[in-house]
Amino acid sequence: MVEGLEYRLKSKIKQASSFEEYVELVKSKRYTRTRIQRLLCYALLNFKEEAVKSAWQHDYLPVLGFSNKGQQYLSQIKRTIHWPIISKVGQTQERLMNLALKSDDIYRLADFNIAEQNFGRTPIRI
Repeated sequence: MVEGLEYRLKSKIKQASSFEEYVELVKSKRYTRTRIQRLLCYALLNFKEEAVKSAWQHDYLPVLGFSNKGQQYLSQIKRTIHWPIISKVGQTQERLMNLALKSDDIYRLADFNIAEQNFGRTPIRI
């Protein structure tokens, strides 16, 4: 967070009645809407700079779904790419995907009907 922005965030919080209104009150020529939203997301997830830098060091390819043709393609590229292809998240991948898993947990807090997004889920096959 750049110097001074924390004071702006703090001063506008009591004026807003919704998240959207809060972002509108905080944004300015210097601080864009997108930047404010990203910063608030980082604050909600309690992201530390070191954790974000560490996440950038670990590349992986999460597979959410595929068709027969896509499955053939994945089999071909598996031999040539250097990233791990993750098709089912388990405890082994938890360290690699820490920030993604944390953000998914926060997302699920908004609606208790949303099922677990990662652990034990297999890709959708078409």
